[in-house]
Amino acid sequence: MKRVFLFILTLGSLFLVPHSVMADETVTVTATTSDISENLDLKTVATLFGQAKDLEQFEQMLNNPDSAFSNLDLNGDGEVDYLRVVETADGNRHLVVIQAVLAKDIYQDVASIFVEKDETTQSVTVQVIGDEYVYGTNYIIEPVYIYRPVIYDWFWGPSWVCWHSPFYWDYWPTWWHPYHCIAHHLYWDHIYWHHHYHPICTYRTGHHYHPHYAPMRERVSRTDYATRHPERSFASRNVSTRYANARDIDRNRQAAMRTTGASRVSADGRAATTRVSNRSTADASRTFGSTNVRTTSRVGSSDANRASSATRVESTAVRTSSTRNTATANTATRSQSSTTRSQTAFRLFRTSRYLLL
Repeated sequence: MKRVFLFILTLGSLFLVPHSVMADETVTVTATTSDISENLDLKTVATLFGQAKDLEQFEQMLNNPDSAFSNLDLNGDGEVDYLRVVETADGNRHLVVIQAVLAKDIYQDVASIFVEKDETTQSVTVQVIGDEYVYGTNYIIEPVYIYRPVIYDWFWGPSWVCWHSPFYWDYWPTWWHPYHCIAHHLYWDHIYWHHHYHPICTYRTGHHYHPHYAPMRERVSRTDYATRHPERSFASRNVSTRYANARDIDRNRQAAMRTTGASRVSADGRAATTRVSNRSTADASRTFGSTNVRTTSRVGSSDANRASSATRVESTAVRTSSTRNTATANTATRSQSSTTRSQTAFRLFRTSRYLLL
C-alpha cells in the first residue's frame, strides 16, 4: 500500500510540473531526431571502460540500474536491454564486444572496443566502434585518456582471463533488474551532466577500422536480431535524413544545443544591456532634474515649464525601459531554469520507474 501511495504521489508531482516545463521539453525533443542509436552514448561507454578495473566490472557499470547509462531498447518491449560483454584476444590485441540480450538465444552486437598495445612504445590505442545496424557505418570514437586506465594493467597482467559474460535471457545477475526506458531528451540531459562532472578523456573521430578488427569480431559476433529485422537498420531508419551514421545525428544535436545556448546568451545580453541602459538613463534623469531645479530660479516661467515637461518625458522613458527590462529578464530566467526543471523531471521519472518494479 505504501508503494502504491508513493507511486501516485510521484505521478502527481509530474502532472504538477508547470506548463512551461512541458513546453521546454517539447522544444528539446523536436530540436533533433530520436533514433535508437541515441539511447546508448558511446562516449559514455568509452568513459566507463576507462574507469573499470576489468571487464566484469565494466559490464556491471554498463547495466547498473541506478546509474542508467544505457537507455537502449532494441526489441521495443519498453524496458532497457541487458548488455552482455564478450571478449576475444590475439597477442597484444583485445576486442571487447557489447551485445544486447533480446530473447532466448537472440543477441545483437551493439558496439565493440578494439584495444592494442604497441610493444615498442607501450602506448595503447583504443577504438570504440558502433555496430552498423545500430549506429551506421564508420561510427568510430577514439578516446584519449587523461590518466592510464587501470583496465590496461588487467589486460596485460597476470590476472587476465578472457571474459565471456555468463548471463543470458532469464538468467540475470542478482544486482540487476529490468527497468523502464525514459524519454531520450531526459537521457541526454543525464549523460551531459555525467560528462560535465567526470571528464576523464577527450575524443577523436576515427575514420578507418583497425585492420584486425573485422577478423577478430567474426569469432564472437552475434547479429541475430539484425538478421530477423533488416528493415530496422540504421540505413533504413534514416532514409529520409540521409544520415551516414550516428555522428551526423550527434552533430545535429550539438548544433541545436549551440543554437539554444546562443539564444539564452543573447537573451541574457539583452537583459544586461537594458539594465545598464536603464541605470544610465536614470542617472541622466537625476542629473537633468537637479540641474533644472538649480536653474529654475534664473529662468522664466516658460523655461521652467519646458524643463518640467522634459523631466516628465525622461521619467516616462525610464519607466518604459524598466518595464522592458523586467520582461526580458523574466524570459532569460525562464530559459536558464529549463535545465533544472528537466533534471527534476528526470529524477521523478526514475523514481516512478523503480516504484513500478
